[in-house]
Amino acid sequence: MRNYATALAGYNYQQVEATLRSRVVSSAGEPLNPEVVRWFASELDVTIHDHYEQTETGKVLCNHHALNHSVHMGAAGFTSPGHSIVVLDEEHSELPAGQPGILAVDWEQSPMCWFKGYHVFVTKAFVGKYCLSGNTVELSSDGSISFVSRSDDVITTSGYRVEPFDVESALIEHPAVLEAAVIGNPIRSALSW
Repeated sequence: MRNYATALAGYNYQQVEATLRSRVVSSAGEPLNPEVVRWFASELDVTIHDHYEQTETGKVLCNHHALNHSVHMGAAGFTSPGHSIVVLDEEHSELPAGQPGILAVDWEQSPMCWFKGYHVFVTKAFVGKYCLSGNTVELSSDGSISFVSRSDDVITTSGYRVEPFDVESALIEHPAVLEAAVIGNPIRSALSW
């Protein structure tokens, strides 16, 4: 996304502003870095409405809902109509707001089960009635859900959980950094050297 923002920065969009005006911008896939969100707000005067979907689940989180709710930077939105979403801990117990856990879709309530034969397959992603997304998220008190990281991307260092997305977002805030990618390195503990 950084390349698009860089390309758009040199474009004189004011010339066509009278005829072309973005009212809503949507994004799905990887969460957007704060720099991109701020650029769209300051340069195009539009808020990006982020969403979350997977092939297995469809679009289960979105920021549409007639666009009459506040959009929080980094939030993938609210549960899409027709879906039931929960955040689970490692023992598959439901977590309250403010605690990161695994995004789980109540598969029995999912519109995906309305199609004959689609629900027949079974994978390790299913635990009881839930389809586990493999993503760590956090439920906010207002019901919105923010993407934290891929569950298998979390880095543990000196007993702390470090989310690669948070480190990447902090790095690209520096003007000398164009893009950043953070991965864990399975080396010996600093204490064992």
